[in-house]
Amino acid sequence: MATVTELRGELIDLIEATFQTTDPDETSVFAAIHDGRLPRLMGDDAAYCGVSPESQIPRMGQMNDQEITVLVQFYLKYEKTQPIDPKLVLSPADVEDVVEQFQQAVQEAIGSGSTSGRWYYNITQVQYPPDPVGQKTRAEVTITAHGNNPAIIETTP
Repeated sequence: MATVTELRGELIDLIEATFQTTDPDETSVFAAIHDGRLPRLMGDDAAYCGVSPESQIPRMGQMNDQEITVLVQFYLKYEKTQPIDPKLVLSPADVEDVVEQFQQAVQEAIGSGSTSGRWYYNITQVQYPPDPVGQKTRAEVTITAHGNNPAIIETTP
């Protein structure tokens, strides 16, 4: 059975393996990886990642297929200034690098270690919303998975 909880757990493990380090001499990309949605104001003190469910939809043509959508948020650190500097311009290269690393990790992970009820998942959208000071220091990645619909009740005559 494919569940959104299993997919979230697998994505969190993938993000930890890709971005976190156990070497005390190196700094991990994210201060924390949260099992949940990040608030919009988060990120003024450090970089964070959040993984949250968006939807579970049975495909109408074939009710045995279920589409699961999960949102992965990468919120890099932004500079909180008072007042906001109207001339501040930051390159989005850092957050683009994080997304590229994640895309590569997803590509390599597809098909390996997935649960028996899920057939595959992929990245279906990447958005770069502005941070609270108007710069592009964050990305929101939509992951869509397809698998068995757990709501199907199988009967035998």
